[in-house]
Amino acid sequence: MPKSLLQSKKAKKRRVYMAKRWAEKAGRGECRDCKNSAKSTSILCQACTDKAVANQRRRSAARAGVCSQCLVAKPPKGRKICLECTKTKRLWRERNKDRIRERHLRRVHNMSIDEYEDMLSDQGGACAICRQKTGERLHVDHCHTTDIRRGLLCGSCNIGLGMFRDNSDYLMSAAQYIDR
Repeated sequence: MPKSLLQSKKAKKRRVYMAKRWAEKAGRGECRDCKNSAKSTSILCQACTDKAVANQRRRSAARAGVCSQCLVAKPPKGRKICLECTKTKRLWRERNKDRIRERHLRRVHNMSIDEYEDMLSDQGGACAICRQKTGERLHVDHCHTTDIRRGLLCGSCNIGLGMFRDNSDYLMSAAQYIDR
């Protein structure tokens, strides 16, 4: 028997053993990723298995020099996806800006667009620090230790606050320095 075939059989046996062991340890066939029910011999449910297989296929494609999206075309040097898939992704982003923004607000700040709009109207459509109304979208400011939202800031104020590491003592000494 060829060595590579023997190694793959051993690896498969090991994976099955580990899956059974994890399933026993986790108890009653629970998916490792989403905690939904899974087969008693599997560590993943069917949906998570399909995701894992698709991700593995994409990683393999990238190593083989094939586009990780369409798995057909060859991407330019130094890129993972072909030019056609790049154009498709760019078009999708342009058409779905509101959807992307909503997903970002939900994922990062755990807030809806309605909550954002309410905060914006409470502040009168202006930055919470400099009180200027700019044409740009305001950033959600939050405490990095407690994740409590404080208000909406323009880009300059948001960067400035970040440079002072959200430390009020630093801000006070900077204000005193400017007043000299």
